[in-house]
Amino acid sequence: MTVLTPMQARVFRMICAGMSTEEICGKLRRSHWTVRNHIKPVFKAFKVSSRSALVAMAARRGLI
Repeated sequence: MTVLTPMQARVFRMICAGMSTEEICGKLRRSHWTVRNHIKPVFKAFKVSSRSALVAMAARRGLI
């Protein structure tokens, strides 16, 4: 089971919804760097290196 912080989980859901980093920044009212610092551990938790791989992995696991 992959454990994410609440903010990482939120960012994960937004990525899976197809939002760009800039859109996530606007929605969360956080800087680009802060959002990127949440994305990195999400990728690491799922052992992926891209958004498309993350979405594919989430779909395979039934998370989206």
